[in-house]
Amino acid sequence: MDETPSYSLLGLVDDLNVKLGDSRVDKTEIARVEAYLKTTFGRPNIELRAQPKKADMAEVFINDEFIATLYRDVEDGETSYQFQMAILEMDLPDA
Repeated sequence: MDETPSYSLLGLVDDLNVKLGDSRVDKTEIARVEAYLKTTFGRPNIELRAQPKKADMAEVFINDEFIATLYRDVEDGETSYQFQMAILEMDLPDA
């Protein structure tokens, strides 16, 4: 069976220090993280959308194309965000 390898790009976006009582992502928080990603990546067309079935997750889109997930994590009173993007080998340009 021929499996196409995939690559995962993980990064922590922990510059935002939002203190909430649970790991739920609210609209204000989504707007703050979205603004951070737009500035950091220089892409004004990045959009975060809350994932209705997972309270601690948002989906990341560029021009309405899904590109990644963003997870909120609260541990020991510290909030961090994990940006997770999978890149399929078939999507890479030829060498």
